[in-house]
Amino acid sequence: MGLDMFLYEKSYKNNKIELKEVAYFRKINSIHGWFVKNIQDDIDNCAYYSLEGDSLRELHSLISKAIETKDASLIPPTKGFFFGSYEIDDYYWEDLQKAKTALSNLDFDKSYMYHSSW
Repeated sequence: MGLDMFLYEKSYKNNKIELKEVAYFRKINSIHGWFVKNIQDDIDNCAYYSLEGDSLRELHSLISKAIETKDASLIPPTKGFFFGSYEIDDYYWEDLQKAKTALSNLDFDKSYMYHSSW
């Protein structure tokens, strides 16, 4: 039980949407909070949300800046049911680095979907 976050690459085949999982995060509530605020219109409901690579490029840039400047206010922890720690500690920075690495491997010219559950 806890916050699970999935990022899928979206494509179309035979007029159907196909989703390929390209990133998975566990209890990185700061990243989830960014998605809720910037992609989900502040609605945190475990639905699937479409987004373009430009949004992920923006998130990657924000994470990079937060890590470089050690400014957690750029992407603060988000509280929620079983969302993990809200502390700004070594684990927080390690989680941001994991997210940055995962996003670095994406093609920002493609379309994606984000989904979370807990």
